[in-house]
Amino acid sequence: MQNIRQEKQLEALQSIRNLMERTSRYLPLSGKAGVIIGSLSIGCSLVVDAYINVNLENLTQLLFLFGSLFLVSLLIEIVMAEQNARRKKVPAWDPVAKRFLINLFIPLLAGGVYAFALIQQQQFNMVLPATLVFYGLALINASRYTIEEIRYLGLAELLIGLLSSCFPAYGLLAWGLGFGLLHIVYGVILYFKYEK
Repeated sequence: MQNIRQEKQLEALQSIRNLMERTSRYLPLSGKAGVIIGSLSIGCSLVVDAYINVNLENLTQLLFLFGSLFLVSLLIEIVMAEQNARRKKVPAWDPVAKRFLINLFIPLLAGGVYAFALIQQQQFNMVLPATLVFYGLALINASRYTIEEIRYLGLAELLIGLLSSCFPAYGLLAWGLGFGLLHIVYGVILYFKYEK
């Protein structure tokens, strides 16, 4: 009798915990989206490395390529997050999602302005490291509203960005590693931990 009562109490506590987590954390993030985005980022890095010199003459091509990658990645994450939310029977866009996005986009927008300032100053070798740094800060900032793996991804992005700032000749390699390989690893971990 005592064991049954304890089991019911534990079930009730688990239900309360799950409810609190759903109302305070944005959970529909997709591991599959991370793998796809990481793969696209590696492909983008290889295209830039093979065909485009990073200089003022090719600035339009680079901005178009990286801007397109950002928009496609954002679209992929939105679509797959909505699919995940339907599968988990949780809302995809609620007040927690709004807080998550606000905290994500404030550092991203600041990073975009800073990267544009670097481009205007023709500091091309620092643009890619700066995007990694600000992306890492954005993930760290938004991590309090979602799963803890986002914080670790943000810390890794920040570290790679800072290291590549010290060695800017390896900026494209670091960018491919940060936005590519780290997203693939993050996506696989997310998939097996939360989606499978």
